[in-house]
Amino acid sequence: MGKRIFCLLVLVLMLCVNVFAFEAPAWLTQMREQGIQGEVTGELNKFSPFSGKTFNALKDWTKNSNLSFQVSEKGQAMNLSHGGHPLLSFRQDDSALYLSATSQEYVGENALERLLDMDPIEVPDVESHFQLYEAVFAALERTATTLMPSSTEHKKSVELKNIGQGYRGNESTMDLTTVAILREELTTALREKLPLSYAMHVDELLDKFTLTKDGTFRTLLNSGEVVGYQLRCKGEFASGDERDISLLFARSAKGVDIRVTLPDANKENNLIFNLSVGLKKTSISVDAIYSKVVQKKEESNRVKVSLNFQDGLQGSITCTINKPGEKTLTYKISPVLAWKEEALSGRLTYTRTQNDRSLILKLYPILRPLQEEMPQWGTAAINLDALDAESMAFERERVRAGLSSAVLPLVSAITPDDQMLVMHELTRHLRLAPKKEQANPWLVQAPTD
Repeated sequence: MGKRIFCLLVLVLMLCVNVFAFEAPAWLTQMREQGIQGEVTGELNKFSPFSGKTFNALKDWTKNSNLSFQVSEKGQAMNLSHGGHPLLSFRQDDSALYLSATSQEYVGENALERLLDMDPIEVPDVESHFQLYEAVFAALERTATTLMPSSTEHKKSVELKNIGQGYRGNESTMDLTTVAILREELTTALREKLPLSYAMHVDELLDKFTLTKDGTFRTLLNSGEVVGYQLRCKGEFASGDERDISLLFARSAKGVDIRVTLPDANKENNLIFNLSVGLKKTSISVDAIYSKVVQKKEESNRVKVSLNFQDGLQGSITCTINKPGEKTLTYKISPVLAWKEEALSGRLTYTRTQNDRSLILKLYPILRPLQEEMPQWGTAAINLDALDAESMAFERERVRAGLSSAVLPLVSAITPDDQMLVMHELTRHLRLAPKKEQANPWLVQAPTD
């Protein structure tokens, strides 16, 4: 779920930066093209249910730590230090992974995840998602042009978020002929704008749709220009589950308004996706909602963005997650950063809340466009693909031991008594929580003992 939200957020920002009237500041363009280098220090303000000596110990850990990093299309690098002493560093690109914990380079796909015995971290294919958006609008525009000679004028109007009133325009029947035209235009646009494998995957999903009741295909005008398309009909997907289909796609220099609603006849199941983007010369506002209802039980995500890029970066990004039977989980990032002396610096507040538990962390970043790559380190590289099971287990144990040794100075920075307090609090949920909740300590009520 978190990956879906992240992908949605990055996609939204790409739409804003690359397509519309928003004027990206020079520093943002530089960072997007060159990469980012920077360092971050932090201050822990709240971490419930920790308090007293336990909280102070965690706070000391945070304020005396420093993270420097580099991120670009070529790779990533990170250095973690505490009290001025280096603890851990790594560098990863397409060819190799270097870990200071073992002073070793490793070669192989997903090297870090394999050494940590984790599932591969999937990076959302944001560029393809963006091109899908472009393909949909291209197909709708071409379909409307094809249908124009046989269409009639309608007098319906729709209030389009951030755009204004969408009115009049042409209307055609959403029948099998219209569906066939739209389907052909989508196939063409997908192959024009997307990698073949991605286009074929979308094609397969579209093949599962069957029209069951005719509807309408409308264009929407604003200031005499076509700004949107509205589609309504009934249809079935592979499951044989008939849905009322309501689609709205609109965009202009002022922003975007996309609405997708797919309820069934009994209103027990539904799929909703709403995206509105408002654009001004130096600011962006976004409200994105994804909601899935199954047997009247709703699971939803919402991302709200309000950012101003005037002389830096100010505003907030809020993500809210709701799951059946669970308390609402909210993440919020509030940057107050200024661009001066060729760097973006200031304060960034990170907040996570669920039920009566909250984490508030203030970060103080200094970010710059990437100037130079970190050099390669290490001895002769180990090819993970050439290791048998026993050798891989040995390397994993070596990495685990190296990481433990690397963070030992961090643990040793506080007294043994405080170490025991921290470990007692961090493991308390495992001792007290029901088994089904042990995977998420945030769902456990803070003990009173």
